[in-house]
Amino acid sequence: MHEIVWLYLFDTGNKIEQDELNKLFNNPEDFTSYEYKRPQPEEIPTITMPYVFNFKDEVINIKDKKIELKVQVAFYYFGVYSIRVRYQTEEFSIANIIDMTFNDEIKRAIEKIVIKSSKKVENQLSKLYKLNQKREKETYRFYFFLTRAKEFLNENKDFVAGLMIDEKEYKNLDKNYVDALLNKNIRYSEDSILLAGWESSVMIDTEPSHEIELILAEVTNAQFLVTRRTNSEINEIIQRVHLDIGSTFQNKSSILKRLHFELGSKLYEGHGLLNLMNNIVYGTGEWYLSRVYNLFASAVNLENEISSLEKNIEYLNEMRTFINEQLAMKREDMLEIIIIILFVVEILVETIYLMK
Repeated sequence: MHEIVWLYLFDTGNKIEQDELNKLFNNPEDFTSYEYKRPQPEEIPTITMPYVFNFKDEVINIKDKKIELKVQVAFYYFGVYSIRVRYQTEEFSIANIIDMTFNDEIKRAIEKIVIKSSKKVENQLSKLYKLNQKREKETYRFYFFLTRAKEFLNENKDFVAGLMIDEKEYKNLDKNYVDALLNKNIRYSEDSILLAGWESSVMIDTEPSHEIELILAEVTNAQFLVTRRTNSEINEIIQRVHLDIGSTFQNKSSILKRLHFELGSKLYEGHGLLNLMNNIVYGTGEWYLSRVYNLFASAVNLENEISSLEKNIEYLNEMRTFINEQLAMKREDMLEIIIIILFVVEILVETIYLMK
């Protein structure tokens, strides 16, 4: 069975717990039914396996074409959910894949399904907490072709490269560029290959098992989304702290304490996010899935975002240390003032006593 999966990822800005989701959504996905032919993770932490629920299947009619679609929502602990729209077909046709990918009517129909599903998800999540109003989204596609990789690529290199970069006129692509794109791959065997690009990934295999690879593609895009949002929030805090510290009014202890608390909260969140990033690599458990994760992470430039996050966290820590020193100095100044006042009071009391 060949498949195209459209991923629409949304950042809620809140952590998502499984127990809460089970009260809001029905029909969870049964992971035990997956016939995965590769070594599975020895330990699967929360971040690697999302909470997946199946929504009602959808059917769209484009002219004389009836398209049946499976719809799912996948939740990740660190606050991202993904609407998955899945199209499966027994017969492979390049013309059909191109039509499903680039046909504007099909795109609009799928986006309507995503909007409807997203509203359903957020209506339910809003019962638990307030959603981030500045939330962003990412989109990604995952293609799976059930065939032998070597023969397929020999005949369809340009086509595969076009899917990876969202280029309909793939026949016009430069050959050297195509070869460079296809070098970003990992093979488990002679008959399989996984290629990852910025817009989409293509997996070709003789075994119909690609759910874990799909999850890792989803994970890296989700991590990219939430890391970018966290970096943006940290930059806003840094700018605000600079303005507050720069004004004489904001040197009041109450303001410094507030800034100290804000920096501490964001530091805690940033460190927690970095730990989740690290856990996914360890959680894959063996060499193949670790390389799959790194392949997707490289394709979406996740390393750059994580590097920026690490630098921002380091700078936040320096700012918090500075504010802590300022508060300590103010406490020392206050103690000196209290001591002086007590000394003056003592002198006054003795003077009054002697005058009597």
